[in-house]
Amino acid sequence: MTFSRTYSRTLILLRFFALRSVFGGTKDPMRPSLARRGLRFGGGWRQPDRLAFLSGVPLSSRRAQDVRAPFGPSHFSRPIRPLSETAVGTSPPPTGAPPSDAEAYLSALNLVVEIVESKRQKAMSPAKTADWEFAVRWCRLTDPAERTPLDSRIRSVLAGHEDEDGEEVDFPSLVRAQAERCIERTAMTSSQRQAVTDLLAGVSRHCANLTVHAPLPTAWEKVLEAGIVLPDRGLSTFLFVFHDSDVLPQRVEEVAAFHDRFYPQSEKFTTLRVKALLSRGDVAAAERLLDAVAAHGPEELKLRSYLPLLREFCDPARSRPGEALRLLSRMMRATSVYFEPGIFTLVLACLARAGHFRPDAAPLPAAKRADYPPRGRALFDKIVQAMSQRVLDIEEEDVENLRDALAPFAAQKGFLAERVTVDAATARCPRSGVRLRLVALDEDQRRQMGEDLVRMSDVQYVGYRDKMLRRSGAKSKNLEALHPPTQGMDEITKFATWLDTREGEPFTAIVDGANVAYYGQGFAEGTFNYHQVEFLVSALEQMNEKVLIVVPQKYTMEIYNMNHKKRKTSRKMDPDTRAIVDRWQAAGKLYVVPSWCLDDYYWILASVSPQINSSRGNDLHISPDRARAEGRWPGNRPMLLSNDKMRDHWVEMLEPRQFRRWKSCHIVNYDLAAFVGKECVNPTVKFFTADFFSHEIQANRREGEEGGPGGGEAE
Repeated sequence: MTFSRTYSRTLILLRFFALRSVFGGTKDPMRPSLARRGLRFGGGWRQPDRLAFLSGVPLSSRRAQDVRAPFGPSHFSRPIRPLSETAVGTSPPPTGAPPSDAEAYLSALNLVVEIVESKRQKAMSPAKTADWEFAVRWCRLTDPAERTPLDSRIRSVLAGHEDEDGEEVDFPSLVRAQAERCIERTAMTSSQRQAVTDLLAGVSRHCANLTVHAPLPTAWEKVLEAGIVLPDRGLSTFLFVFHDSDVLPQRVEEVAAFHDRFYPQSEKFTTLRVKALLSRGDVAAAERLLDAVAAHGPEELKLRSYLPLLREFCDPARSRPGEALRLLSRMMRATSVYFEPGIFTLVLACLARAGHFRPDAAPLPAAKRADYPPRGRALFDKIVQAMSQRVLDIEEEDVENLRDALAPFAAQKGFLAERVTVDAATARCPRSGVRLRLVALDEDQRRQMGEDLVRMSDVQYVGYRDKMLRRSGAKSKNLEALHPPTQGMDEITKFATWLDTREGEPFTAIVDGANVAYYGQGFAEGTFNYHQVEFLVSALEQMNEKVLIVVPQKYTMEIYNMNHKKRKTSRKMDPDTRAIVDRWQAAGKLYVVPSWCLDDYYWILASVSPQINSSRGNDLHISPDRARAEGRWPGNRPMLLSNDKMRDHWVEMLEPRQFRRWKSCHIVNYDLAAFVGKECVNPTVKFFTADFFSHEIQANRREGEEGGPGGGEAE
């Protein structure tokens, strides 16, 4: 049986004997089982891309080049004693009998050892081999008579108890003393101790990868016995496995207490501890933990830290709507919480089921403390308004849950909970008859976006300039004179100033010239085709749009280099193409972006420019009624003609909501038949227009209605 992709043309063979008999209870102790991930020791081998599980294939039959050693070449050189020769029994428990923790641990340990041994690539020094064999023998000691006794004070501190005199215990000193006793008893060297640490960490990762927990209590006891302070990541693995078990919640507190004595309190650890406390039903302790970390922790809490508690409050069987609203309010004040779509619908459904949206509902005390209306539609509106500011989309499952929760309120005036298809021509909801708004960037956001584009253009230019100067060698001084370090900032600032100070009509359509000219030109004779740009521009002008074409300077030269079928080639501009470029320049509809400057920043900047002189302060938005009268598209102006996905720009420019608003309001995609030279068999162009109403959560007033959340015509 094979899974996933091939790995270096070979199959990595793993024999997981006795795996399911130890961890899953199958009656066949030799039945193989799927390891969903590989083992990782000290950052070495990662999971194989293809696993084949063949029962009965001897490990020694595998070629060394087919595998990679998790410890690397420095951990072992020859097999340790066969498992049958070890002092501790390794056979699985009788069929049907659940294994003890020690038996499960030994089986997992032996399996890890066998996997590690099977993957060694070359011999090690005798000293490294001795360290490895010592580590295996020591880790197999589970008889209390053979182990180093654990200082009872360590267990007491991990259980949350202080010393008898009430003073705080120096826990790191206790762990160091435990380590010294173990070293004295076993004559363990520092290199052997490191091998022990790696092997126990490997067992924990093995259990985490297979989602099994039975071996971990004994492995944790061995960590404590040796006085080992695992790295933060290693303790996280133990905590993850213990948290995932319903029978080991007390171990979670032990590992967490150990971690907090050596490392700063982390958000990840806090999340796992909250889940463990809630699994025991200790909601109050989970709240206290979040409060303590939020007040004193070095890391801010994220959504995953709050979400388990919020789900507990919203659980229909144990609903606590007031606490859910209070926690939601707290999460909204935390800048580190990124909201998923279902968070608000979870709370809305909880409040709806409890009847708090009824006008005659009893006031909700927690609402006042969280600065929310006490009940009714006002409470609903306030939450939905907050949701509209933080959530882009609602998942299908969340929609259904919210609709079911709001169904009892459908008869009330002002409450409609239905799925509808909005009329694309009128933007009106067919159920309520109201019109949705186009939610665009406001003036401050547009100005900020323009400033960010200027900054990003400068950074891009300086980086490209440095690269070109390094490549040029002896010619670098000439290039430095031609391209001063401030040119990038100067040129895009010049462009922004030109847009604001030019006279005439404002531009209403910005064309990404390079994107259109290259469109469909992947065939052998393909080129940077100005004729198809001219065709698209003509179509726009026939719809009464004022067009600006933005083109990189190199494409206006007589001979220019171009990218063709992922290869660079040169083209010569013919007389017909030169006539097009000259005609555009004479008409003031072409802007040539200087060399070494990225044209993308220029055409994006043009879409948010206020064009102060030419617009005379007028809004360039085209309403549906005006669009029908003038034969144009409704929506924002200027629109931006490009099929560029803009994956490289938006992360640096805007947060996701603002980028989505800008893109949906301004980007117009197109599809046209490619030109061969200046000829086209079927000269057609199809436009995919920008939105004239926003596909996002909106809160609006009804027509003629006073007040209400948000602005606009409808709700």
